[in-house]
Amino acid sequence: MKLALFGTSIKTGNLGLEALTHGALHLIHQVEPTAEVLLFDYVWQSDQVTWFGPDGAREYTRHGCNGSRRFWRSASLMRMRLGARVPFLRSSPVEELSRCDLVLDVSGGDSFSDLYGTRRLNMVVGMKALALELGLPLVLLPQTYGPYLQAGSQQKASRVTRRASMAWARDADSHKILVELLGNDYSQDRHPIGVDMAFALAPRPTARLSDLLASRRSADGPVVGVNVSGLLVNSGSEGRRSLGIELDYGLLVQRVVTGLVEAGARHIFLVPHVLTPGSVPDPESDPQACQALFEKLAPAVQSRTTVVSGTFSAAEIKAFISELDWFIGTRMHATIAALSTGVPTTALAYSAKFRGVFDLCGSQEQVIDLRTESLEDCVSRALSGYDQRQDQKKVLAKRLPALKEDCANQMRRILACATSKESRHVSI
Repeated sequence: MKLALFGTSIKTGNLGLEALTHGALHLIHQVEPTAEVLLFDYVWQSDQVTWFGPDGAREYTRHGCNGSRRFWRSASLMRMRLGARVPFLRSSPVEELSRCDLVLDVSGGDSFSDLYGTRRLNMVVGMKALALELGLPLVLLPQTYGPYLQAGSQQKASRVTRRASMAWARDADSHKILVELLGNDYSQDRHPIGVDMAFALAPRPTARLSDLLASRRSADGPVVGVNVSGLLVNSGSEGRRSLGIELDYGLLVQRVVTGLVEAGARHIFLVPHVLTPGSVPDPESDPQACQALFEKLAPAVQSRTTVVSGTFSAAEIKAFISELDWFIGTRMHATIAALSTGVPTTALAYSAKFRGVFDLCGSQEQVIDLRTESLEDCVSRALSGYDQRQDQKKVLAKRLPALKEDCANQMRRILACATSKESRHVSI
């Protein structure tokens, strides 16, 4: 079986996207150990990449696929789509893609929307259209659908979604939007609710992170993690308002960390999950946001707080998070790393996408909506989540075995589409 994986990245500073990719690869090889998988990433040159999974190292061919107007480059999506229509103009990546049995697409988890701009949506839609124009069966892996805020966005999304062999939503709210996109084409069998594939990512411990945790742990109290989002810190009040958030997020997290120390937490780790290199403040840099928060803490709180620094993979930071006693985060896949390893978790949510994932884990009461709740209420609820950690841990222990089995079962259903030729040609 030969597959192509779209809308993911195997090596990226966005560890959520990396977790989706590695989780999907793990599930694919769990179901079809000999499957050949082509990766289509946001790079410019084709190359070979290595993934270290639970069964050891595997090599993959990675091709570029970008929304650039540099038409002469083989990784230009515009050129790739023309090659799909005109065979003698095909580049080697498109020719190789045309021989696949199935295309899997996850849209970066939450990019099948115009929330991040129409340019990104056009790229996401165009990748799906490329598969359909080659006549390949297309499956949309569990992901978020919408919101669609600009005129014409929902129609674009609807046209490719209707022609997919299957489309999975990763939460109930997204499933409602998926049903709207499909209209009369909706089928309960082909358009179900599934589990985010990051649940299947296997933790990979490292000596450096394990030693860091051990050096701060003692019998005096719990060791907890706080994921700080650079998106909400570095973009300022204007950037937060674009997401519907009026409160001061930096002050909120500062007060949560201080409150945790006062509540008896032995040590607090500030955990980044999007690692953007460079010294210039970047809206996507969690390490910079973590350091900025640390510098605002009182000395007594700083002495019991550590910024987790350096580089690490999604699997490595998941292993670190799995050893914590409680976790609170703003990056959704940072919270999934905790939930999927049985760590009681609270979310500081900036969109509706958190609610469905936490609901699957029986933790829906642990979602704090930054768009609708006051700063005081957010602090109070966060510290209540810390107090309720033992009860939540018991709930997770009951829910997780079934969720992980669901992950494997959904991939079996998805890969069965490789023998189905339900895709239809579409022009977007």
